[in-house]
Amino acid sequence: MRFKNLLLTLLVAFTAMPLAAQLQDGKIYRFVNKANTDIAMEAASTTDIYGTAMSDRYSQYWLAEKHPNNDAAWSLRSLGNGLYVVPRGTSTGWTFSASQNASTVLYCVNTNGNYYTFNSKNHADDSGCMHYATSQGGRVVGWNTGADATHWTIEEVSVDAAELEANWAELDKFNSSLKEENIVKYEAALANLFNDKACTQLKKNFASVDALKADADYQVLPEALQEMVVKVYTDNWQEDNFDRSKPYWDSEHAKRFRIQSIEPYSVAGEATEYFGINAHINMDNPLGITGNYRQHVFVIVEGEIKEGAELTLGMLQGHGLLATYENGIALKEGLNVIPFHGNGNTLYINYVVHTYQNGKFVNPLSGYNDLKVHIAGGNVNGYYNGVGDYLWGEPDDDDDWQYYEDRTNTESATILGKRQILHFTMWPTQVTDDKTGSTWIEQNCMSKFLPNNIQVPAGTPAKQKVNTMLEAWDRIHLSELATMGLLSKAEMDSLNNLYHRWDKTWKNNAGNIYDYTDEMYANQGPNGQTGIDYGEYFNHHGIALGNFSGYMSGGWRNCNYNHNTMNSIIGEIAVNAGSTWGPAHEIGHQHQKVFTVNGLTEVTNNMHSNIAVWYMGMGTSRVNGNEGSLAILYDKNYKNGRHFLFHAHDGGAQNLWTQTQMYYKLWMYYHLTGHKTDYYPILFELNRKDRMSSNNLGWIDGKGHASGTESMLKYYKQACQAAGEDLTEFFRAHGFFALMDQQERGDYATSFYTQTQAEVDAAIAWVKAQGYKENLAPIFINDAVPTPTYSHDGKTRRSYWDGETASGDNATIGMYIDLLDKDVKAEGYLYTLYKTTLTIMHEDAKGAIGFIVYDEDDNLVAFTNNYTVNLPATATKVKIYAVQADGTKVEVKSAAEGGTEEQQIDALKKAIAAANSLIGKSGNSRYATYLRASAVAELKEMVTDAQAALDNSDQSEYTYGAWAMALTNATNEVKTKPDAFYGVKELNHYEIRCAQGNFGYYLAYHENAVKATTSSQVTEKDNRRWEFVAVEGEEGVYYLKNVGQNLYITEINSGSNILLTSPVPMAKFTLLYNGDGTASILKAGEPNVSIYCSTDNTAIGKDPGEKRSQWRIDLYADNATEAEIAELEALIADAERVIAEAGNGIENLAVYVSDIELANLVRILTESKESAENAIADKDNVEDFIPYINNLTTAIANTTAQYVLKPISSDNETIYYYYLKDVDNDTYAFVDPNATGRYVDALGAGELDTENDNYIWAFVTDSRGGFQMYNLGYDAYLYTLSTSPNPLKADKAADAGAYLFSVDNDKKALVISEGDKYLYNQSGKGRIYTRKSYWKLELIGTEEGSLTSIIEIETEATKPAIEGIFDLTGRKLEEITKPGIYIINGKKTLVK
Repeated sequence: MRFKNLLLTLLVAFTAMPLAAQLQDGKIYRFVNKANTDIAMEAASTTDIYGTAMSDRYSQYWLAEKHPNNDAAWSLRSLGNGLYVVPRGTSTGWTFSASQNASTVLYCVNTNGNYYTFNSKNHADDSGCMHYATSQGGRVVGWNTGADATHWTIEEVSVDAAELEANWAELDKFNSSLKEENIVKYEAALANLFNDKACTQLKKNFASVDALKADADYQVLPEALQEMVVKVYTDNWQEDNFDRSKPYWDSEHAKRFRIQSIEPYSVAGEATEYFGINAHINMDNPLGITGNYRQHVFVIVEGEIKEGAELTLGMLQGHGLLATYENGIALKEGLNVIPFHGNGNTLYINYVVHTYQNGKFVNPLSGYNDLKVHIAGGNVNGYYNGVGDYLWGEPDDDDDWQYYEDRTNTESATILGKRQILHFTMWPTQVTDDKTGSTWIEQNCMSKFLPNNIQVPAGTPAKQKVNTMLEAWDRIHLSELATMGLLSKAEMDSLNNLYHRWDKTWKNNAGNIYDYTDEMYANQGPNGQTGIDYGEYFNHHGIALGNFSGYMSGGWRNCNYNHNTMNSIIGEIAVNAGSTWGPAHEIGHQHQKVFTVNGLTEVTNNMHSNIAVWYMGMGTSRVNGNEGSLAILYDKNYKNGRHFLFHAHDGGAQNLWTQTQMYYKLWMYYHLTGHKTDYYPILFELNRKDRMSSNNLGWIDGKGHASGTESMLKYYKQACQAAGEDLTEFFRAHGFFALMDQQERGDYATSFYTQTQAEVDAAIAWVKAQGYKENLAPIFINDAVPTPTYSHDGKTRRSYWDGETASGDNATIGMYIDLLDKDVKAEGYLYTLYKTTLTIMHEDAKGAIGFIVYDEDDNLVAFTNNYTVNLPATATKVKIYAVQADGTKVEVKSAAEGGTEEQQIDALKKAIAAANSLIGKSGNSRYATYLRASAVAELKEMVTDAQAALDNSDQSEYTYGAWAMALTNATNEVKTKPDAFYGVKELNHYEIRCAQGNFGYYLAYHENAVKATTSSQVTEKDNRRWEFVAVEGEEGVYYLKNVGQNLYITEINSGSNILLTSPVPMAKFTLLYNGDGTASILKAGEPNVSIYCSTDNTAIGKDPGEKRSQWRIDLYADNATEAEIAELEALIADAERVIAEAGNGIENLAVYVSDIELANLVRILTESKESAENAIADKDNVEDFIPYINNLTTAIANTTAQYVLKPISSDNETIYYYYLKDVDNDTYAFVDPNATGRYVDALGAGELDTENDNYIWAFVTDSRGGFQMYNLGYDAYLYTLSTSPNPLKADKAADAGAYLFSVDNDKKALVISEGDKYLYNQSGKGRIYTRKSYWKLELIGTEEGSLTSIIEIETEATKPAIEGIFDLTGRKLEEITKPGIYIINGKKTLVK
């Protein structure tokens, strides 16, 4: 009563003063928070400072004292506990020191107007300012001033001096119980009174309570311990409530919280770091006791605290999380005395064991016994124990909950489960929005739902609503730990006993979902350790924390759930499949790190969610409409070349549901159908030991760069290794092998991923080298066929998560129950293929779980768990297989090949229709997207013959099926040959018209954007005309230029508007001809991005395949024909050269075919030349010169490939002129007057210029062997400069060189040498070098005459007589006065 009377006195004596402008030495203050003006800073204990509801307790009053070592600084001393504030860093709780020292330095910093904060740095920019952290239950921590909760008003408080002195005296008396000598006395007295260290069995016999109280040992004890002794003696543990307006605590319930068994737990953040999961929390041992203003709590510990373990007392103010164990007060075996100076300190014991140290698992939990703890002092407050205590028996029930609810005084309600703690507010709470300042009463709280507003399944035992709800949370958490291999063997056995697999009849137990096998244990353990049972080293809890903002989230220590979600996650979680998702998803975030890279943060946790949905037994998996279906995976992702790691950075929405279903498929196949029930635990261990990376290539601008090898390809290899099976096609189907080049992928953090073909090939080669058996079944397995499945009782039908599953839209076959019998074989299936639609005929067929399509080179084309699928337009020659339950495949024949006569006739009719449809889009060169008439000529004949066979019922030559197959193959072959189409040509202008709207919309530049418009909308007609500009060196790749704007398309990306801004070529395109008179205009290198007409007619980048991305390309202006004719004329001239060369005599050729074969090649070339000449002569009636160009080009190439022309000397009546071609670089030798340095007037190599005589060569036999090389343009012979780099010069400064021409038969080309070195074209410069270039001569023509073999070189000393000297103009000279070239006695002579 002394404390109560003192408090009443102080309430009268304290007077709040106006706001203080600044501190004054010796004054007393209260600090009120700006974010919540009902909160003041309070000394809650001797270690913790909190913001609590404002009162006039001394613990909220602070004495300001000048710091003895710093005149500008302050120390704040609590009137509640007499200690000095010690500030801490960011997010770290502030604490106390017994005296003023360097750690208690504080600066009072004005932040804005009447608001202040404190820190140790004396400026407001510090991140260690005094902050009221609602995220930590109201703890005062270090933070920045960006939040209102870091700003405080300073209220001066007047305290009577006498009362202040009385307070210090009272504190001295209060603290005397903490003196070591007194504690020793207490312990001795307790040892005399009790038989056990926990003080639960009296040693002495007493006749009465009075006799007990007269005992000397009893009298040594403080009041709280004396009360404890009396309770033990009387076995009456009843006590008053801290709040006297509430019911008292009866003996049975009070004793539960006074004497408890405390269990050892792993340390949050230690073993979990190796597991690759978040820390979780050590709120494992709540006490149900509060420490209040100026109370001592006596914690008596019985049992050894072994090496490797620690025991601390933690305390929590308000609603939030307990600080980590090391922030608690260390406890020892025996008596511990802890003082409290504020109300509502909820107490927890942290009994933690360091099970993972220095990269090794140590100190198994089974080596640590439970401790028995007896708590005296403080007040019973209660908590809900859903697991029970061996000292007092079974778990709590609904009656217990109601009992606690009626009596508890703290803000939070704690419910303890096996692995999950629920921590929400008990009562409706006034909430203030930090940003807007608005307030409201949040009505959702534990008292609203527990116990009677919890929905439970029919048949739930009485008084078990709370436990049924709690078990749902535990089941979710346990299912995730089971998947990761983190439960103990006993926990796993218990879970398997409750939730096993059923056979196909739903009557018999088919086995466990998870088997913790010897193989699994053999792989478990880090750094050389093996055989580790992780349940021996990891057992602490996860926690669900109720909050008042956001929605749900998964954090490092806790998961957050807005109280407004409680109806679902508390009220309905035991009966509603959908209520499972949120908790499982957020807990899954805590469990995803080890198999997640940037871009998967909202994906991999969903694997846990779907598994938890199965464990809850109420529904099928979440496909999210049809977004996660196999059809969407194929049609939207695989067919368009998307990588598994696709996301909004592609320019489109992230389809996380096909990704989510991928992980779940593996779980269904290996666990739910029992094919390898240790699969995921083994896979997770592989993930742990060799982790994926989002940044193995380093960081640029804060973003990681990663390779495929260290990200998704690593997961692919590990997944195959865990299965012992080849899952290559499974991962191929899910996009793991698509290439990426610095592509950005991410969610909360992004990375740039690069995955090369070499990386993909290496990963696949590694899997193939293991010799694993291929398994295709996981591609198709699902639980989305509308076939009934049942809950864990085998009777209660599961609901369909998605309406699309219920209606059969998500899958037709592949239901997981059909994979239970691996011996079932697929038989009786046929297929038809009409245009791109593959249809599986399945009447009287059975056994297939899916169908898979390969091309003729066994590349994966398509897959489906339905009976129809649309193949890519490029898929022609394909093979169809049915996949069986054992993961193998059997080929499916076409209806034409294996069907009845009726089916064959139907197939033939479809084949004729498809061929006619193709033929109908041919023969009109106005349309670049139409087929050439010549390309379909044979197909027309075949259609005529096939139709005749059908009309005449004639199968004498071929069956209907054979006709159908032949016609289908021919049709497909035609439409997949790019040169079968007229195609686009450079220089031409085209109009590009969209198939959507029957070609009435033109691609145009309109209203400052690229759009699809009508002809009337675009007044400047050239704005709807386009030119395809070929990209040099990239066949079939074009830039797209708008004629009217004279600008190029700058950029095309998926989901983004197409930009037309560049005056120079930028974005590259290819054409995919669809065979129906249209083409898709694709972004080069990205087949999933094409020009697409959106619903508002804006042109964007999007997947091809729809009419809006199919365009007819109409010729508007033919500017190419004239160029084609010129090209053809040049080819005719070249053909004449080749004909002349090949007929020049065998002695001048190195020939690689027989005389007859060479003559035949010349004949074909001659015919092609003549055909081209005729086409030019009849040019007005020729629709396309490209075939003539192609034919003549081919004939020239075929002929020149079979011979090498050797040089003929020009010193005997005939001069032979040649071009000299470097065959490797496709350049021609010439003398370059524009070169620099030693290469001026020297041999170079470049593009042929037929107007430049510097490219023309002739050769003269040299008496030294070989030939001299004469250049017509320079009228000079080459010689080799003796100094490096040894160029071949033509400046007449030295004698001609002699060069040997020899034939290299492997290269079918000439090698030109001088001595032991060769003529080499080095980057367009000719030099004599140790390396070779390979050359060919092309004969230009001949003329009568001969070349002089040697130019005489005269010096001054040998100058001839004057007579007979002429300059190059023919003017006769009397004498030579300067160096130069002169005609002396009829011979050109160089005079130096």
